[in-house]
Amino acid sequence: MEFTVDQYYKLNRLVLSIYGLWPYHSRTVNAWIMRTFTILFLIWATTTQVIKICTTELTADFILDCLPIIIPNIGAIAQFVYRIIINDRLKDLLDQIKTDWNHARSQNEIEIMQTNATLAKITTKWFLRK
Repeated sequence: MEFTVDQYYKLNRLVLSIYGLWPYHSRTVNAWIMRTFTILFLIWATTTQVIKICTTELTADFILDCLPIIIPNIGAIAQFVYRIIINDRLKDLLDQIKTDWNHARSQNEIEIMQTNATLAKITTKWFLRK
């Protein structure tokens, strides 16, 4: 998906491509390899944390200290799998964005879309920072 507003979505395309989630590459073997490595890494990281908890002396304080680390990891795995499932919807959304950009009628519409695209880019950078 290459269109004139690529400057706004280049970062999202890069990040999603790294994880194999860019919808325009979803049918390629390369995307599935990246997805597999990402899922395996997330599962490995979570499993090692759970094993560490199980091999240590279990106290209520220790478990309460570890749960805030493990629960987000489980959520990340679930979110990643969900993103793979809804990848076609993301493609539909990006197609609609492309159509909106191509059919913008007034300067006001273009400014609104530029503002929203800039906010999306800032949000992506903010999440990457975390």
